[in-house]
Amino acid sequence: MKSTICKVKGMHCAACSAAVERTLNSQGGVAAAAVNLASEEARIDFDEAVVSEDELSLAVKKAGYTLVFPASSGISDMEKDSEDESRREERREKIRLSVAVLFAVPLFVLCMGHMVFPSFPHAGGFLQLFLCLPVLAAGSGFFLRGFRSLFHGTPNMDSLVAVGSGVSFLYSLYNLFSGSSHSYYFDSVAMIITFVMVGKYIESGSKRRAGASIKALIKMAPSTATVIVDGGSVVRDVSQVFEGDIVLVKPGEKIPTDGLVVEGEAEVNESMLTGESVPVHKADGSAVYAATINTNSSFMYRVTKTGADTVFSGIIRMVREAQSTKAPISRLADRVAGVFVPVVMTIAAIVFVLWMTSGRGLQFSLTCAVSVLVIACPCSLGLATPIAIVTATGRGANLGILFKSAEVLENLGRMKNVMFDKTGTLTTGHPVVTEFTDRETLRLAAIAEGNSEHPFSRAVLDKAREVFSDDYEVQIPAVKYFTAVPGQGIIARLDGRRILAGNRRLMEEREVKLPDGAASWADLPDAEIYVSLDSVFKGTIRVMDAVRPESAEAVKALKDLGLTSHMLTGDNAVTARDIADECGISEVHASLLPEDKLRIVRETERSMMVGDGINDAPSLEAADIGLAMGGGTDVAISSADVVIMKDDLGAVPVSVRLSRATIGNIKMSLFWAFFYNILGIPIAAGALTFFGGPLLDPMLCALCMSASSVSVVLNALRLRKFK
Repeated sequence: MKSTICKVKGMHCAACSAAVERTLNSQGGVAAAAVNLASEEARIDFDEAVVSEDELSLAVKKAGYTLVFPASSGISDMEKDSEDESRREERREKIRLSVAVLFAVPLFVLCMGHMVFPSFPHAGGFLQLFLCLPVLAAGSGFFLRGFRSLFHGTPNMDSLVAVGSGVSFLYSLYNLFSGSSHSYYFDSVAMIITFVMVGKYIESGSKRRAGASIKALIKMAPSTATVIVDGGSVVRDVSQVFEGDIVLVKPGEKIPTDGLVVEGEAEVNESMLTGESVPVHKADGSAVYAATINTNSSFMYRVTKTGADTVFSGIIRMVREAQSTKAPISRLADRVAGVFVPVVMTIAAIVFVLWMTSGRGLQFSLTCAVSVLVIACPCSLGLATPIAIVTATGRGANLGILFKSAEVLENLGRMKNVMFDKTGTLTTGHPVVTEFTDRETLRLAAIAEGNSEHPFSRAVLDKAREVFSDDYEVQIPAVKYFTAVPGQGIIARLDGRRILAGNRRLMEEREVKLPDGAASWADLPDAEIYVSLDSVFKGTIRVMDAVRPESAEAVKALKDLGLTSHMLTGDNAVTARDIADECGISEVHASLLPEDKLRIVRETERSMMVGDGINDAPSLEAADIGLAMGGGTDVAISSADVVIMKDDLGAVPVSVRLSRATIGNIKMSLFWAFFYNILGIPIAAGALTFFGGPLLDPMLCALCMSASSVSVVLNALRLRKFK
């Protein structure tokens, strides 16, 4: 089964996307297809052994649209070609709109001026026709697309405009050449087309802005790289850089691929991946990622991943896949949009027949029917969800939050329980010294631990460097003789004197008397390192896995959002309770085996699991929503539904707020879209005339229709400002 994202050309409304989706899903071998009007993309899961890409393209072409498959699964030329085509189409739209406005406005003034100024000259029929024809030419796309879709049995919004304005034009033409005294509709035809074109132009620009976040990410990728060859440097296109090459990166340059530093040190700005603005120090062996920026000094690195395999490409691919999926909330709108246009055309025909049979005359009946065709707008229904999803996922990517699908984005805001892993999630995962008896105790421990790679040893040495910063080398000399005792600690000798640094067992076996009340470290909420000199106890150093500085604030923010936080850990109850109290978590599950974590996650309703994306993979998969504090690792990206690229737990409540803001935005847009159509169609059909009210002019209906689509899109774009 192959899954791919394709560009779909020729879609202009929700009925278009519904027609393409129906066509794709009706093909044998297609497991699922979802079409996104906002991004103009289709995500297709299909069996290549049953149906080919060419067959799918042909089926979509018969429906009146064009399907373009990507050249690869990475950031392909198709993406850049699509960007170029978008710019060209924008220029064409601007030219066509300018022509329409240039002729429609004078026509409107000549036809309506006498209503304001009685002495204003009224345009004759042939002058109206002359001014209307250029507008028809500028809006010819509505007629070509609309009647083509109508003939294919998949009428869309263009069909409504084409039929409504086309009938009005032909009726006016008949009156002109037959010498009839009935009014002409040339001004209405011109203004209908112009208003719709204005709306579509604004809508297209808004759709482009909605996808600006992902396009901005794509543009961050550098196009060239400086490769070291035979001792010299050669500038190559990034596509010609391969795994194993050595690449030189100068200050201010973007890193072209993923790799490992082999020479030099630098500070690298990784904000485009993580959202974190503070540069990260890179030295020998450090991982570097494509599209990040070297801020201060040159270094060389060995390429490990290129093209579509880089973390940067994976992020873009994930965002695009999320934007191409459908949220469950969109299903109702999709079902309505799929039958909306045929229903509206039927209503217009019924309205025409009813008014004719009631004796109101051809002109009145035709005005009502045309108004119904023009005011109806499936676009507002179809755009409400996809524009919001595209905008929200792009905004999330800017904030370092990656959603894997629209469904996840919708459901995240409904969660009621948050299950936190402890180590590496609520805590830093790096032990630190929290207190020590005195400077001499710390000095002796640092001397003993100087050659050890144990995490506790590194914590002691870090604290010693902080305390003895002025004369560290003098105070903490290197020892030649030391022994690491597994599970106990360190034995070292300095100038013939024996230093012990370790746990209770180390002291007891070496006959060092501990003070009364000294506990075994398994019973402590952290770890104690006992220190002795020549068998005389000197003092204690307490080491613990430090709680992240933002953990308590993140937990409080989640509580304010109505979520209950739980901590799941394999540590003992005392350690777990101590960490939980510091974070403000009331629900604690300690001494858990991996299978215990899975059971608790599965038993807790509406739960999201927050872990580091590596050892928490099973729990992340089992939760309703798995959220990985990934830091950009491949494992994190593959194991969770949501990935927090920055190393900041505060992004968890932000992701929940973004989800709720998105769904609230969609519900608001859908409400107004349904309300507009439910109210607008009866008024356009002449319902107000029963109560002595006015009959809506078709050109006013066109303005209302365009305004409804634009308002929905602008409402969705408010998510770009989410903070």
